[in-house]
Amino acid sequence: MITKNWGSVSTLRGRAAQRLHRLPPAWEPDLRQLGWRAQQRLHGRYRRLSAKRERPQALTAVARELCGYIWEIAQWVQAHPHASEVSPAS
Repeated sequence: MITKNWGSVSTLRGRAAQRLHRLPPAWEPDLRQLGWRAQQRLHGRYRRLSAKRERPQALTAVARELCGYIWEIAQWVQAHPHASEVSPAS
């Protein structure tokens, strides 16, 4: 997780917004909203922490929060089993 964050955490919010809007329509609006909320929070958190601490510490904190969002998505998918039947790649 931290290695993944190392190269992508500093991307601009606009790039993430473009990616979220290009998701297939089969993706549930709730998941889109969750993704956008996570992007905004994690981006802001990284910017604030990297101003105060060294980059590895900031990335570790953001990676921990990212795990929380991944858990939240897994809980949503588990609660909505029929929504996950539609392949996002279609």
